[in-house]
Amino acid sequence: MTEDKPAAAPLSRRRVLQTGVALSGSALLLAACGPSAPAAPTSAPAAPTSAPPKPAATTAAPAAQATTAPAAAAAGGAPLQGQTVKALFVGDPFAQASQKIIADLNKQSGGNIQMQVVDFDSMHQKILLDAPSASPAFDVYSWEFSWLGEMVGAKALRPLDDFVQRDAAMLNVDDIPKANWDATVWEGKRYGIPVQPHAELTWWRTDLLDAAGLKPPTNTDELLAAAKALHKPDQGQYGFLWKGARGAPLGQTMVHAFAAFDQPAFPNWQKGDWMPALNTDKAVQATDWVKQMAQYAPPDYLTIAWDDEARRFAEGEAAMTFTWFGRVSFFEDPTKSKIVGKYAAGPWPAAPGLPPRNSFGGWVLGLPAQIPADRLDAAWKFVLWYTSAPVEKMLIDNGNIDYPRVSLIKDPTLQQQHPVFKTVLDLVDKNSFQGWIRAPVPEFVALADNLGTNMQDMLTGGMSPKAACDKCQEDMIATLKKSGKIA
Repeated sequence: MTEDKPAAAPLSRRRVLQTGVALSGSALLLAACGPSAPAAPTSAPAAPTSAPPKPAATTAAPAAQATTAPAAAAAGGAPLQGQTVKALFVGDPFAQASQKIIADLNKQSGGNIQMQVVDFDSMHQKILLDAPSASPAFDVYSWEFSWLGEMVGAKALRPLDDFVQRDAAMLNVDDIPKANWDATVWEGKRYGIPVQPHAELTWWRTDLLDAAGLKPPTNTDELLAAAKALHKPDQGQYGFLWKGARGAPLGQTMVHAFAAFDQPAFPNWQKGDWMPALNTDKAVQATDWVKQMAQYAPPDYLTIAWDDEARRFAEGEAAMTFTWFGRVSFFEDPTKSKIVGKYAAGPWPAAPGLPPRNSFGGWVLGLPAQIPADRLDAAWKFVLWYTSAPVEKMLIDNGNIDYPRVSLIKDPTLQQQHPVFKTVLDLVDKNSFQGWIRAPVPEFVALADNLGTNMQDMLTGGMSPKAACDKCQEDMIATLKKSGKIA
């Protein structure tokens, strides 16, 4: 692999699930839903579990018809005009919301939308398996912001600059948060349109903080002190919940913790310098802080992954947590949440003296690099329509709580329904979302696995924070040497 042609991560590192979801005008087959959980064809998304995805029942969906509804009109009437589009989507809230309203989406698009919905790891590998085909099985992929460099290096995605320029008026770029829009470009070319961007925020129980006379934490020291004060395991209340599962879950926690102490994993990657910085003084400080925070986590925190923290926070298990704000629907649902009206959110804390900086992640829609010409126009029209503000509003109304459009997080009605929108709008206005935190380098998946493996060994007592950081640096350098990024 050359420096400007990075190869995909080895497929043997993750399983590729064969189950999925086919959503069409005739049937709705429900399978993997969310990074770790199956979905169910109900009026609300199923509660996440750690079980592997399983196929579920089918529900009929009426055939698509053209319509003049506002969502359809947003992208030039019914955009599909009777055509079929096959999409490979991750089981995140935007896909779950689509499952609930597939009949409406088919009707308003004027076509036949077929989705296969898979878990987080399978999404990554299915793209890499499908993309090299001369005739890919899918017309549209959802890809995670941090995968961009890897996907472009694997020649998995088609540049969209020609379409974006042609349809700029309908796309309304000024309504897309700038950090999200900028994060879809690699080496001067744009590869996607954000569909479900969201941020990992700090969440706290307002009732518990008020009862303890504590203010919401604004930096890492205050968060640690609050976690200690609110940690009451004998009462079934833990100070803090966070993702500690081995590999990518803990790895992403560590990337964000490094950023809190002002340490990028790859400080100079945009200048062509791929040397990682995983064992600096700041990295060691961040790692030591994580180790201290672990004292106030549930005993099984090293198994917590993805939706687990949001679900358990909603069940009232902890005073505070980090989780992606798209999971706020877990907290808002009175049938599943014990904390309705008793929580608030703010940015990830920074170390004392540093300004807030927040990572963002989430999902982008792109087209396969090898998509046949006769499927290209319909695929782009679907992306343009599906990411428009009216359709995104429909998805928000059905459980996809994210910030794809500035106009939506400014909407007073939506702000009243979802107060976290005000928090996110404030972060957008302050330019707090920083793309360098989850740099979209080809080795980001390897970085997260590396950190999540070595740091768990540190947390179980196998290494000191300094030794763990040194091991992460050593392993990452070895990976980059294999890929040809560094000599």
